[in-house]
Amino acid sequence: MKFTKRHAFLALVPGVILSATLPADRMVFAPEEGSELTMSFSTELDMVLDDFSLVVDGQDIGQMIGTPDFELTTSTAVAIVDEFERMSSERPNSILRTIDEASLETDVSVSMMGQGEDQNISQSAELEGRQVRFTWDEDAGEYVARFAEDEDSEDELLDGLIADMSMRGFLPPGDVEVGDSWEIPAEVLGNLALPGGDLGWTPDGVDGMDDDAMAEMEAMMEPIIEEMMSKFEDMYAGAVTATYNGDREVDGVELAEIGLTFAIDGSLDLTSMIEDVIESVTASQDEMPEDFTFDIEEAIVTFEGEGEGLVLWNRSTNVISSLEAEIDAVIGMEFAATGGAEGETASVEASMEMSGTVANSLEAN
Repeated sequence: MKFTKRHAFLALVPGVILSATLPADRMVFAPEEGSELTMSFSTELDMVLDDFSLVVDGQDIGQMIGTPDFELTTSTAVAIVDEFERMSSERPNSILRTIDEASLETDVSVSMMGQGEDQNISQSAELEGRQVRFTWDEDAGEYVARFAEDEDSEDELLDGLIADMSMRGFLPPGDVEVGDSWEIPAEVLGNLALPGGDLGWTPDGVDGMDDDAMAEMEAMMEPIIEEMMSKFEDMYAGAVTATYNGDREVDGVELAEIGLTFAIDGSLDLTSMIEDVIESVTASQDEMPEDFTFDIEEAIVTFEGEGEGLVLWNRSTNVISSLEAEIDAVIGMEFAATGGAEGETASVEASMEMSGTVANSLEAN
């Protein structure tokens, strides 16, 4: 029989029909009810000071002293176990979280005009070793956090927690094919910057500071952390794009591969918050001059970052397997204020710019 173009066309038809009707890939977050997910987060921040400016009453002090040699390194480690006690088609309705590990190390090195100092600050979390239950409130449209051992009482320590640590926000909104891309909401990045939210970080000790000074520092830092958490989307504004790269098999486990591209350009206005902190501090001082004033004209922190990352999603358990990301970052600050007391006034303008890398990793099982 002679093989004609008609035969070739008919031979292709089943394949064409089949490819047109096969469903596109869908990645979902759907752990079994009662199952547990162990997640270990790691965040490494390495920054150096590139530029520094300080002008006091019109005099360029920064030019006189030069740019200090300044290096900042932070390492954050958080390990948790989430038990999905009750599931619905939309979300976990009840999550029992055990916070197994939470540590934060900060190293600061400063050298200026022939003088240098190194400082290490270790922080622990008040919630380390505790169990917290997150229950979905349908009317409020949010999770309610309570200590597992005492669910009838509220605690301000739980207010800054992030309930959803599953990373399902990186998943596509629907079916996708290899090469398809979608945008990631800024709030999803919260668990990368501060895994689990504010776990009640408390400095264990700082060289040269007694308990009273430590308490004052904690009181000053608390509203800053709260402000940054509440305006996280402003700080991490920009574009985070995810792309489905296909599947791979590792040790017999089928994993969906999602590539990430970061192009972040955000800013955070801390003016009103710093004014509140200064007002609180001055109100607690007994010998403050009656005519003391301090007005902040500007206090803005900027964050720019570009980088790439990779998410691996477990096809069999329908939960995340791992995440790796590295961002080249530039952090800037602009500050301007005027103040005075006892008939004298002064103005201050300061700016700084730091650059470095932010590396995030997550291992789950």
